[in-house]
Order: sequence, then C-alpha cells, then structure tokens
Amino acid sequence: MRVGVFSGWGGESLDHRDDWRKIDRSSKKRRRAASSSPTVTQNPTKEETNYMVTVKATEEGKNICSLNPVKIVEEINKTIGEIKKIKKVNATIIITCTNKEQMTKALKITELVKLHVTCVTYQTKSKTCKGVIHNVDITIPEEDLFHLLKDQQVCYVKRFRKRTNGTLAPTPSVLLSFNNESKPTKVNFLYESYTVDTYNPPVVRCHKCQLFGHVQKYCKKEIRCVRCGEKHAFEQCQKKEEPKCFRCNQNHSAAYKGCTFYKTAQSIQTIKIKKQLTYAQATQEFKRQPIPIQPRQTNNPSPK
Repeated sequence: MRVGVFSGWGGESLDHRDDWRKIDRSSKKRRRAASSSPTVTQNPTKEETNYMVTVKATEEGKNICSLNPVKIVEEINKTIGEIKKIKKVNATIIITCTNKEQMTKALKITELVKLHVTCVTYQTKSKTCKGVIHNVDITIPEEDLFHLLKDQQVCYVKRFRKRTNGTLAPTPSVLLSFNNESKPTKVNFLYESYTVDTYNPPVVRCHKCQLFGHVQKYCKKEIRCVRCGEKHAFEQCQKKEEPKCFRCNQNHSAAYKGCTFYKTAQSIQTIKIKKQLTYAQATQEFKRQPIPIQPRQTNNPSPK
C-alpha cells in the first residue's frame, strides 16, 4: 500500500521499500508526448488547495522537518487515513488531504512523533488574526500556554522577549494567532480572564535601501548604508563614528526608532492593521489625513 509521497526533504523523494511512489521529474514535453490529455496537472486545483493543512512545531527551537519523514507519514496515515501528498516548506510540512473530512481530522492533530504541533488550513492566512495578551506569568512555557488556549481557536503562541544586559528575557506579553477573521475580546485560562488587544507589528525596514514597507528580498532600489546613508553596504562603511540618516539627514543611523520618518512609518503601520490595507494603500490613506494644527507658542510666562 502506498503510504504517501514526501517531497522536498533534501531536494529528493524518499523510497521506503515498495511503499513509496517515485516522483516523475521528466520534462513537460515528454509528458505531453506520452499522453495528449494528461490526468495530472502541475498546479493544484482549487478544490485540492482547499484540502491542504500546514503543520508546524509549537515548541520553541523545535523543527518538524528534522524528524524522520517516514515515521511522520506513517503516523499521519495511521491517525487520519491515507493522505494524498505531503511536502516540506521551510520549517513546516504541508499535507494534501483527500477530502474535507480528512482535512478536519488533520486539523485536530496536536502531536506527531512525540513532537507537539499545531495544524492550520493551507489557505487560512487571510482568515487568521493576531492579538496580544498581557500580565501572563513568565514562568509558563509557550507550549503549556498553547495547550491551555487551543480550544479557544488559538493556533499559535509566541511570548515576547526583551533584551536586557545582552540577554533575551521573557516578558509578560504574549502574541496569539486565532483561526478566525476577528480576534475575541477575551481569553480564559488558569482561572483568569485576559483582554485580547490588537497586535500592531513592528515597522518593516528594508536592510538594503533602508526604506519602510518591504524587505530586502524583494527590493529593487539601490543599496544604502544603514550607518552613513551612502551608496554602499554596511560592511564597507568607513565612517564608524559619523552616523547619518539619509532620510532625515540627522546624526543617527537609519535604524534609529526615534527618527521622525520611523514614527511616520509607525502611523502608517497602524492604519494598515486597523483598516486591513497594504502598506502602499495605508501610505496613501495617511497622506490624505489632515495635518494636525499645532498650538501656537507664546512668550507669555506661565502663571505661578
């Protein structure tokens, strides 16, 4: 019996006796020659995509992709029945189920090969939301928090950390992801109720051009040094004692969070999250806002 097709592990398929089906890597031309009406398409259909489940380790520092792939497939098939396909993507695995019922079973998996995991549907990115809770006991591990909250539509838990004296220390604030389009007002665990606040993520700054709203991977602009603002990489900078922000021309690096341009980017980010816009759309919305009137300064002494 075929137990599954596992691809992407080290760039090769895995053969396990007669239980594994080899992945056909022949060219498109050869496939067309073999059949004028192929039954397998390169891209998954909309129906197939809807049956995909992403599995990720919930334990900090753990990677599900480091486990034995054969054992993972065998355990999944034993738990929910024979699956259609499974592949590795970064630090997650994506299961393609045969039908909706099997996908529902897959979403209930909380442990694989003795590793605690969380499962979400492949296309739930636009249907999930994040929130933050505060004043959570710092001695409670993330894994325990997840198990306490998973029945309240929580699919991911991450405790915020703060660097103190060069060491990252846990804080009482915790980031939660929910399998829902809107966050709940409260969550409850250990006889306590916690208000769920809106999560406003940090402003994204490109490490190549030093502008906001995108990352280096997709940047097509010219390189800028984060320290001096000139057109070279940070590693090539010779002005180690002369920081200058190329955005505002003040004497600080482009990474300084007190920069007026950074504060503007924070305001744009708030609009982006609140109104569910792209960063570009939020920027246009910010520009349409009226400029606040500053109170007039007077030289009259304040009353004593």
